[in-house]
Amino acid sequence: MTRTPHRLLRAPIGPRARSMLVAGMLAAACATSAQAQGFNLGNILRNALSPAAGQCRTLLAWVRTPVPAAAAEPAAPADPRQRRTGWPAAGALDARTAQLLSDEVFARHFGKTYEQLTMQDFRSFQQETARACMQGGEFTPAEWQTVQTLWNQHQHARLVQAMQARRAQQEASERQGAAAKGELDQLVAELQQASPQGTSLARLQAIRERARPLVARVGAEGQQAFDAAFQQAAQAIVPDLLRQRINEALAQAQSPEHLPLLAKARDSVGPQGSGLGIGLPADDPALLSLQRRERELAVAAAEAESRELAGFADGLAGLEAGVQWQRRFQSRWGGNPTRLAPELAAVQTDFQQRREAVLARSGALLVRAAQQATSVAEAQSSVGRYTLPSEASLPGVQAMRAAVDERIRLIERNDALGRATPAGPSQPAAAAVPAAVAAPVAPPAQAAAAGSRAGGEPTEEVMYDLVRQKFETAAARVKGLYSQCQGGGSRDNPVNAMMCLSLNMQRGMTGGALAAPTRILQFAKIGCEKSPSRPGYNCEYEIKTDNPMNKQFVAMTGFQLDEAGFGQGRFVRNREGVWLMITGD
Repeated sequence: MTRTPHRLLRAPIGPRARSMLVAGMLAAACATSAQAQGFNLGNILRNALSPAAGQCRTLLAWVRTPVPAAAAEPAAPADPRQRRTGWPAAGALDARTAQLLSDEVFARHFGKTYEQLTMQDFRSFQQETARACMQGGEFTPAEWQTVQTLWNQHQHARLVQAMQARRAQQEASERQGAAAKGELDQLVAELQQASPQGTSLARLQAIRERARPLVARVGAEGQQAFDAAFQQAAQAIVPDLLRQRINEALAQAQSPEHLPLLAKARDSVGPQGSGLGIGLPADDPALLSLQRRERELAVAAAEAESRELAGFADGLAGLEAGVQWQRRFQSRWGGNPTRLAPELAAVQTDFQQRREAVLARSGALLVRAAQQATSVAEAQSSVGRYTLPSEASLPGVQAMRAAVDERIRLIERNDALGRATPAGPSQPAAAAVPAAVAAPVAPPAQAAAAGSRAGGEPTEEVMYDLVRQKFETAAARVKGLYSQCQGGGSRDNPVNAMMCLSLNMQRGMTGGALAAPTRILQFAKIGCEKSPSRPGYNCEYEIKTDNPMNKQFVAMTGFQLDEAGFGQGRFVRNREGVWLMITGD
């Protein structure tokens, strides 16, 4: 029995079709060109005698259907197995495949859409058409792979699903585009009806911001229409809206305190300030009126500030009043009065010059003010009470800061020793420095008198100062090691490398707290005895700190404490009479 090729891959040949076929063959035989005659006749004969061959030509024409340039290279599937087989990923369909499977292309060649194919269609293709196409040898490997992929019954459901998803996406995109066009048309219509009375600058800006995502969906034509309407509306009404803004500011500006309001209005009527690229020209009457009112208020404000400055007394009271005035000045006029008004900038310059002169005469007063503090908080706040941050480099302020540091050390020492710190200058204390310090911090006579008792042993204050120096030296070393570890300078030194590792671990837990000196909370001298074999005195003390005495602390300070918080060391005087503390004997 002769097989009948599947009806989808060729037109059925009935009596009418056979008559047309014979007519075609006769017409071909009568062609004037022998080459054309042989070619057409051969094709017709092959199609009549072998329907599968005609189907192959149909497939070849179909797979060679031109596709958009953007679809020439299909997107790579996400699934590695699909990349090996050339099948499209689930849920994805490249543009070339979508073009071939579209109803317009596929149905034109095969009489039905790709979604309508049945299992019998795929079987007939594999049994008849595929064999004939392979024998013909006209397909390239890539073309035949495309044919095999799309005429594969196992891929059919996946491709149909991808086609439906792509179609749904296109329909959704079309709906969004239509909605965007409709909304954009409404914005254009609103712009065409815009007027200074019914449209504000804020509304124009809102329209422009809303149109940004819309024009991206409607294409270049819609964007050009909107841009033209927006520019026309902005040029027509923005200058009048800016003049309205100036008039509103002028109506409110009744006193010098409203000067920032006018400055804000001035800045907002320029092309950049308006936010729309349109501003008032420099000779606009409304802008000129604004500038005149600004100058009037600026002169009045500068005169008021100058009168206030003239009433400040000399000395600490005047310095404190000046600090408060500067804070109020910045609060009123901002940190850059030059931008606001040159008159106010001149007042600021005059104030700074007067302050420098007063501070040059008040160095001793500032030092005495620091010495009146009876608590650490009071000492720290005294600098900000009488001086400004911008004055930190002036000699009088530097002297006060040094006095504050000295006062804080005294207060902390007295707190640790359980003593009160009265207001006023402190008595000279014993000089006590570590061995690394070459010059004494106090004359030897004072150190000998204040740093020892009748028996010659160190006082409690001397012992406290020396222990504190140990902590500060350790903190300085830790800080230096932090910098060295960050820079990688410890790689050639095994000891420092181990220390860096320990510091980095500790820094992760404490945030680098070891770089700050250990604070002594309580300190008490227990007693001293003359060293039997070496110079100086062996002394013991009790101490409590805000940091634990761990192994790293011991390595940094050079001495250790027992669990009860007791420590000891040998205290000796050098040839200048300065006390030294020696540990680890």
